[in-house]
Amino acid sequence: MQPSHVFGLNATVDGNISYIDDQTVLYPAGSQLIQYHLEQKTQKFIGLTEGDGISAMQVCPSGSHVAVGMRSIERTPFVVVCDLQNQKRRKVLVVPEGSNAKDFISVCFSNDARLVLAQTGAPDWQIFCWSWEKQKLMSAFKSTSNNNLEIRQMSCNPYDNMTTQICVTGDGIFRSFRQTDGNFKLQFQQKPDKDLLCHSWISESRVVAGTQDAKLLIFDGGDLLLEISHLSSIPHPNPSGPPAAGVSGAPASTTNQASLAIQSSSAPNSSNAAPTLTAFTAIVAFAGGILAGTSAGTCVLFERSDDSSLYRKSKIFATEACAVHSVALCPAEDAAVCTLKNSQVYAVALDADSSKGDEIKCDRLFQPFHHGNVVGMDTCARKPLLATCGTDRSLRIWNYAENSLEVIKYFHDEPLSVALHPSGLYVLVGFSDSLKLMNVLIDDIRPFWESSIRGCRECQFSNGGQYFASVYGSAIGIHSTWTFETIGHLKGHSGKVRSIAWSADDSRIVSCGLDGNIFDWNVKTLKRETEVGFPGTLFSSVGYGGDGKVVYAVGSDGTIKEIADGKLIREFSNKTGYSNLRISRSGKLMFAATNKGAVRMFRLPLPADGSQSDVSEASCHASGITRLRTSFDETYVFSCSEDGCVWVYRALDRDPRGSRREKEWIFSDEILVTKSDLKDTHRLMTELKQKVDALKTDNESHLRLKDLTYAEKLNDLTEKYLLEIDSLKHLTSSLSLERQRNERDHLAEMEGLKAARTAETLEAETAFRAKMRDEEEKYRELSENLREVQEAWEKQMADVESFQSARVQQITEFYKGKLEERQLEMNELRNQLHRRKSEFSQHIQEIEDDADQEILTLSYGFETKLAAEHGALASIRDENNAMHGDYDKLMREISENKSGLNRMYAEDRRLLGIIKGLEKDVLGVKREMQERDDTIQDKEKRISDLKKKNQELEKFKFVLDYKIAELKKQQTTILGNGRRTS
Repeated sequence: MQPSHVFGLNATVDGNISYIDDQTVLYPAGSQLIQYHLEQKTQKFIGLTEGDGISAMQVCPSGSHVAVGMRSIERTPFVVVCDLQNQKRRKVLVVPEGSNAKDFISVCFSNDARLVLAQTGAPDWQIFCWSWEKQKLMSAFKSTSNNNLEIRQMSCNPYDNMTTQICVTGDGIFRSFRQTDGNFKLQFQQKPDKDLLCHSWISESRVVAGTQDAKLLIFDGGDLLLEISHLSSIPHPNPSGPPAAGVSGAPASTTNQASLAIQSSSAPNSSNAAPTLTAFTAIVAFAGGILAGTSAGTCVLFERSDDSSLYRKSKIFATEACAVHSVALCPAEDAAVCTLKNSQVYAVALDADSSKGDEIKCDRLFQPFHHGNVVGMDTCARKPLLATCGTDRSLRIWNYAENSLEVIKYFHDEPLSVALHPSGLYVLVGFSDSLKLMNVLIDDIRPFWESSIRGCRECQFSNGGQYFASVYGSAIGIHSTWTFETIGHLKGHSGKVRSIAWSADDSRIVSCGLDGNIFDWNVKTLKRETEVGFPGTLFSSVGYGGDGKVVYAVGSDGTIKEIADGKLIREFSNKTGYSNLRISRSGKLMFAATNKGAVRMFRLPLPADGSQSDVSEASCHASGITRLRTSFDETYVFSCSEDGCVWVYRALDRDPRGSRREKEWIFSDEILVTKSDLKDTHRLMTELKQKVDALKTDNESHLRLKDLTYAEKLNDLTEKYLLEIDSLKHLTSSLSLERQRNERDHLAEMEGLKAARTAETLEAETAFRAKMRDEEEKYRELSENLREVQEAWEKQMADVESFQSARVQQITEFYKGKLEERQLEMNELRNQLHRRKSEFSQHIQEIEDDADQEILTLSYGFETKLAAEHGALASIRDENNAMHGDYDKLMREISENKSGLNRMYAEDRRLLGIIKGLEKDVLGVKREMQERDDTIQDKEKRISDLKKKNQELEKFKFVLDYKIAELKKQQTTILGNGRRTS
């Protein structure tokens, strides 16, 4: 199993994008470095599996190596130097023990690329300098004396070729250090009253720094030289809301731009936010000026004026309403790329036309990535689609065959879960207040059914697509996809259900939850067939084996449990523990996610002895994996994580038993289009056809007019050129006659010159012969003189030889006498030496006798002292042995404490995840309680109104009763009077 593609970017890494060359950029995703070719749209990966994530990176000036600062919680951080040519690690540079830092703020190369410098974070704020090829720590020093001040960036001077010079900026900090005699010394410093968020070198002595109040400060030799203001107030974007580029009709990514549509009909409205002043968050300087990124999501270009010390604002490049995190310049300095704090990447064309004076809109370099935790993911059978949703309140449909984004949709509420129908035409999304079934259209995702199911954190379509299951709390609902009827509810869990899985024939569902129970349900009878409980285990994922008789589950204990017939068969574990699992459709492969962000591939059935020798692993995520999925043809594996990255792997099953995959799966190309959209398209096509016909008619008439005009012009030009041809013919004839006349004159002149040259040649030969005769006579005379000189020289040499032989004989006899005298003197000196030796030996014997006596005296004294020292040494050895015992005991306690601390860290991370989930559940319950309280208040108010109305009716009844009594009395009186009258 090996990584194939990744959708995502680590937005928190310092310098998280760089150019390697004009066509390749480097950026981090998860625990990997990605080399992306801009033309070929291909990715290469450099794995960095050690440590707890990437915190900083920088490419060397030549583009051959990259230095990556790695975060480490359990030990000190370290720097990895990687070779970008063969995608391999070269060196690991470790911070010495004793440092309290856990990560790096900045990492950089020296100008000659021989040194690597790294700035650690709080509380130490130290800079470490290594000779990376020798893996030798050259220097370490604190970059600030005040630990309460925060450092934002450290960089090395790329213009100083003599020595290494670094600059450190931060909140009220501006300091520069220079390397002298192997150590770094403070060169100059300033204490500005501003927070310097970023900086860049613009010359050998000048640095430009960006502040939180939209100012560029240019320092020269430590002194403030110039201040440039960028006055622009913008509405502060909602950090949790979707980007402004998400509105309907916004430009799509440059990759597969035609197939990507971005919708945000329900995006949060941030237009009422309070305006805040922009800040410069990233700066890069080049020969033409300064490119600065702001917290408003714009990049401002300041071009260098004729005076090299002055700059003027020339262009503004707009991305979206999110702060710029990093800016990288192309080696040709005609383009740049910038990353935003919401993990988006934009291309900046520095040579774009700005004559209109408006902001220049930047295009996306990649597809829009997730920002934050990706909580849901699912695939389908009929299309190469992958659906994901996350805490950035977005739903995205990816095409993993083309490595592109098909559709993106933003919501007001955060999606909690997602399920993709096997046809790929429908998607089911769970929210905190509802469950929605939506159509996946060609350029939009539109809901067409909604249920009042609240807080659905797990939902899944059946393999046939006729049913879908939804989880709400501790219950599971089974619904019909086509009639939307609720078939039944599966109740039995005492805690929240975390994972469900359908059997291959859709007749059963297996579920697991936080109560430690695993239930196997019959969909037709809605009853449990088997159950098994593990008290204290919080299960997170479950799935059926190939034959549907075996169930695999993983929980908080980090082990994979194999269960059959309601009984635990065996358990599998590793050092880091497992957190999630997924079983392929055929049941031959199982993929498990570790707590360290790795994905492991097992072949099923697992060995009876529990061995895990034939296991393939890919470690690509920097944090815990939240979901695992496989493609229908089992060729691809997908994983998403809390780091916001979605990884695609190629599953290479090297089965020694020779099992082959099924024939190549063919995906469908059907799409959903609404009737209104289709009518609009037809209407638009009709209008365009009419326009085309009108344009054709106009073009034909224009062409006829042009033909007539060009025919007239052609006739005029033909007459003009014929006249010019006649004149040229006359000129040619006259020139030919003149040429013939010049040829005749030239021939006559040549004949005269030849005759004169012949006469001169004869005269020169006669003079040469006479000169040669004179030279021969001179040669004969000189030869005679040479013979006479040689005879005189030979005679002189014979005389000199005879004189020298006589002289040598005299000198020999003289020195023989001298030698005999010296021999006599040497004999006398030898006799004196013998006498002196005898005297010296007697003197030596006397000295030795005295020395022996003195040695005996000293040895007795030293032996006494030595015995005392031996006693003291024995007591010291006893004390040392006791201290070694204490030391070993302390080391064992330290190791036990470290292991306990690691377990506490793992438990803390697990509990934090559970707490986050419970907090979201609590928020949902509180929201529901608030709604119920509001309903109760409305009902109580209505009851009080009814009571008041009842009291008024009682009063009215009393009045009516009184009036009726009065009327009855009057009636009785009238009747009595009538009887008396009659």
